[in-house]
Order: sequence, then structure tokens, then C-alpha cells
Amino acid sequence: MPEPRIRLYWSKRENSLMGDNDEGAGRGTVIYLFSLFDKDVRDELERRGYDLTTLRFQIRKKPDA
Repeated sequence: MPEPRIRLYWSKRENSLMGDNDEGAGRGTVIYLFSLFDKDVRDELERRGYDLTTLRFQIRKKPDA
């Protein structure tokens, strides 16, 4: 069974930042991480020349957690 993980990524289909989680990873944590990338942060990253369509973020739970 794979370790629970949380992912944030850019969806080309939705043209938006998306988040998901494996079973066992808290939905509230996904929402919290997603909120860190609010519109102001996204606008600032784009203003500085970052390509948000390349955004990938993944975190896994510790094996003993």
C-alpha cells in the first residue's frame, strides 16, 4: 500500500491550481496548503516571471506517523 501523500499541481485542463490527497491524508491539510497559493501569491509569482503551469508539490507522511 502506498504511503499517504498530498499533492498540489497545475491542471492544464482546468487551467488552475489543483490539490488532491491519497486515502489517509487530511482534506483540511490540502485546503490549507492550497490557500497558501491564493490569488495574490499567484499574481506575484507570475509578475516575477515564474511559470505556474510547471508547479508541482508533493509531501508524504513519515512511515511511523
